[in-house]
Amino acid sequence: MKKLLTICLLIFASASFAQDFSIKKSEIFKDKKKNSYLSFSLESDDGGIVTIRAYRSGMGFKIKGYYIQCFDSNLKLVKELDYEVKNKVIKNAFLKGNTIHLIEQENLKKENKIGFSITSANMSDLNFSTKSLLDFSEDNVKKYFGIGIFPFIFGNGFNQADGNHLGEVIFSANKKFFAINFDFKNKNQETHKVFVFNDNFESVYEKLIVKDIKDKLFEYNSFEVDGEDGTIYFLGKAYENGKKLLKKGVRLITILN
Repeated sequence: MKKLLTICLLIFASASFAQDFSIKKSEIFKDKKKNSYLSFSLESDDGGIVTIRAYRSGMGFKIKGYYIQCFDSNLKLVKELDYEVKNKVIKNAFLKGNTIHLIEQENLKKENKIGFSITSANMSDLNFSTKSLLDFSEDNVKKYFGIGIFPFIFGNGFNQADGNHLGEVIFSANKKFFAINFDFKNKNQETHKVFVFNDNFESVYEKLIVKDIKDKLFEYNSFEVDGEDGTIYFLGKAYENGKKLLKKGVRLITILN
């Protein structure tokens, strides 16, 4: 009886949680490069999909380029591009209408700068054009991150930067605003610099955030961007008595526009 009851319950549970869903598959395609992985997946208003896959090669296994592929709502490939890069990486991406926007970080060797730019193209042709957003000189990079330009791009997994947040890019849920967050190297105070832009790539505001908490006693977790006015919310954990054994509590920092 118990066995029968168990079987009945399992059948009932399966029926209760069962949902109708369908799976679509694209045609099989082959990459020219052996090492590639999905970096971003974007959905258009008409149900189409854009995938951006990075590929790596060379001794340093650095990013050499991205496969950008546009699929219609039936997952039929309609346009693709082997987007080669040199001394730059895509930090984030989004769609606005039928236009793909890439937020890129680049090592500008000739100018001795690190630059952030927005690179855009229509899904129908993938002819990209670029607009500068902001940049840091080599002196700024050394001052704020404690490193030189070369390791900033090529070795940022092994540098001394505080928290390794060298230009974290986050969008609001509705994609109306995005922010670039830099975690500056400062042992005595938790220090961030944020730049907020709207979806027309106009600067909304920038803010230096300094909290009187020693860097080692604050664990940065994440930040969010409000879609109404670009307000920034930071989340992290603070510790007291000079030790990480005792948590003081969760600290939410609000930065208003």
